[in-house]
Amino acid sequence: MAARQPSKQLWFAHRFLSAVGLVKRVEWRALGHFPDGPRFRHAVAVIGNALYILGGKHYYGARDTLASVYRYRPMEDSWERLASMACGRSYFAAAGLGGFIYALGGSSDQLYCTDSVERYDLATDTWRRCQPLPVALCGHAACALDGALYKYYPPDFDPAKIPKLKLPKDRQYVVRLMAPFNMRCKTCGEYIYKGKKFNARKETVQNEVYLGLPIFRFYIKCTRCLAEITFKTDPENTDYTMEHGATRNFQAEKLLEEEEKRMQKEREDEELNNPMKVLENRTKDSKLEMEVLENLQELKELNQRQANVDFEAMLKQYKEYEEEQKRKEQEEDEQEMKAMLEQAQSRRLLLDADAAQEPVTVHAKTKPTVILQEEPQPQAKKPKTESWERSVGGLSSKAQLAGLVTVKKPKPGATVANGTGTQGATASTGSCPPAPGATSSLGLLGTYSDSEDSASADTGRLQSRCRRAGTRPSPAGDTALPGPGTTWYHGAIGRAGAETLLALCREGSFLVRDCETSPEDYSLSLRSSQGFVHVKLTRTRDRLFVLGRAGAAFPSVPAAVRHYSARALPVRGARHLSLLYPVAAQTL
Repeated sequence: MAARQPSKQLWFAHRFLSAVGLVKRVEWRALGHFPDGPRFRHAVAVIGNALYILGGKHYYGARDTLASVYRYRPMEDSWERLASMACGRSYFAAAGLGGFIYALGGSSDQLYCTDSVERYDLATDTWRRCQPLPVALCGHAACALDGALYKYYPPDFDPAKIPKLKLPKDRQYVVRLMAPFNMRCKTCGEYIYKGKKFNARKETVQNEVYLGLPIFRFYIKCTRCLAEITFKTDPENTDYTMEHGATRNFQAEKLLEEEEKRMQKEREDEELNNPMKVLENRTKDSKLEMEVLENLQELKELNQRQANVDFEAMLKQYKEYEEEQKRKEQEEDEQEMKAMLEQAQSRRLLLDADAAQEPVTVHAKTKPTVILQEEPQPQAKKPKTESWERSVGGLSSKAQLAGLVTVKKPKPGATVANGTGTQGATASTGSCPPAPGATSSLGLLGTYSDSEDSASADTGRLQSRCRRAGTRPSPAGDTALPGPGTTWYHGAIGRAGAETLLALCREGSFLVRDCETSPEDYSLSLRSSQGFVHVKLTRTRDRLFVLGRAGAAFPSVPAAVRHYSARALPVRGARHLSLLYPVAAQTL
């Protein structure tokens, strides 16, 4: 305790030890620690079983004076922060009297000695100023006795000898402020918006006052180039004036207010000595007022008309309209599919009839299987096949398999179906060509030659699937894939082929192909920013299609494509994408 160093410990006199004469030795013990660091030159007051520590200093600096107040309860070893004093004090006296604590005199940041007095109310936790001391005091003592406060200072105390703190008139203070207007730095061109906070230096402008009010100047620094910017107060216009370092930005609102004031002043000057001008202005004002009332009435009527609108009915009507449009679209799709099926069926029947009318040459052989050992006949140029024939298989004009059918011998005198046969021909061959209506199911099977198609491996699986479903395997006949509008359907291509096509396209491109693992389902291949996404279109027991595992059910694949063309896909890795760009299938 002998060193001149601020301490944060609280000590108390544990006991007094005997000594020679009047000098007593005291045994000191630590009681606690200040919660906000070390302090000294503070004041202590005791009320009840609590200590009240007021003010003091952190260190010896001019701005280290404290105004904080704490209450310490020794029995509980607890600290409590109370309301701070109005100004910082050190080297002062404090005394408790009647539920109040009085802080008397002391030193502050600006004055070495002060005469101010403050009173703390324990009930309301507030401070209030009281009657000041007769003279400024510091380093004195005070106590409460019989309901009065007593202060003590030495008999040789002379207030006139107290040194006065002389400060320069142009002294600057560091304050925290916000930019009062928008400005632009002249040095670097940085824009400083209104309300930006700065640590500024403040000073009083010398020899400039307005009606007794002082004018203050503020110094700030640009946030970019640290150039100094100065502006000062303008009490005449209740505004600020830019002085140096920046330019004030254009403010339309302020100019508009000034223009309105100028026009109002000019009007008053004109009406001062001109009665006719007064009458003219009144007429204009009344006319303008009538126009405003008419516009207001129109707005009221418009609001009343809008108030009668039943928004619920409008929404209901719009929903019904959407449902009607969807129903019409479904009906049109069904009609188109039916028409395409009928057209394909009629074409097949015509080709079957043409093939049945062609003459069939039956070679005389001892065994029907000998035809398999003969050299094949030269084939004619293959005609162009239709799109549905590439998927199903064309109607063959060859009759090689017809030799496998045993034909009954005709009666004597009977001719062949085309009327060109003779008995000689019949005798030489020993048989005759079958009639169109007498062709067996095995003979009809020979009219189809799937081996002639270049994509026999792909179409075989489509044929087996469509035979079970009872439909034509091409997109034109499948109710799940309508033909003319489904350019994105690529049939039985594999995953690698789909990725090869999508690699040349941009993000959001897609195509539909047959599923490689399930002949009843389809697969959707999509190009994303991270690569390729393959999703399975599963057919449910209700003959509906579901995209992925938790998607919505759709009656057909085109319906699913239309739905997700306007919405994001519910698939991991493609939740931000939609079906934007279909990859058209190339016709051979």
